[in-house]
Amino acid sequence: MIYLINKNIVILGIIFFFFFYSCTPVTKKNYRGVKENNGKNYKSRSSNNNSKVKNSNRRSFTVGALDPYIEEYWGTRYKFGGSTRNGFDCSGFMCKIFDEAYSIKLPRNSKTQYKTGSNVSKSNLRYGDLVFFNTSGYGVSHVGVYIGNGKFAHASSSKGVTISRLDNVYYKSRYLGARRILR
Repeated sequence: MIYLINKNIVILGIIFFFFFYSCTPVTKKNYRGVKENNGKNYKSRSSNNNSKVKNSNRRSFTVGALDPYIEEYWGTRYKFGGSTRNGFDCSGFMCKIFDEAYSIKLPRNSKTQYKTGSNVSKSNLRYGDLVFFNTSGYGVSHVGVYIGNGKFAHASSSKGVTISRLDNVYYKSRYLGARRILR
């Protein structure tokens, strides 16, 4: 009888520990390496309206305006043809974040996005430039957005929405070019 009571106390203690442990805030690093608490480091979407483009013909931009959206969708799974929080493909992710940050409507697929904007050399990349890759062996098949320091955000088929380096062996050998959408 005493054995059963002690066993029940141990089980309740374990349950109690895991319940309270799971309710504590988790500190993580965002993709830029800045510590934040539960992803609340950025301003709310409603306070970010000053970075949205009022006149889409002008297509001006604010550096960093894509950051909250990249962070918001971080880790969202890859889904071919996807353009929502339920899953993104690479071009669907670009359409979503450019629309939300700048009110710019991009073409829906990476091949058409590659024909948009103006050509940019790899040495002149700046924040917000679209970077393109040949991952299928048949021309343009992947797109991401350059975020500085040799990094780009994209929807990876293996990792979902993530950040990768342009000098990563895989992407370096498949790089095709870049296009500037924002002026």
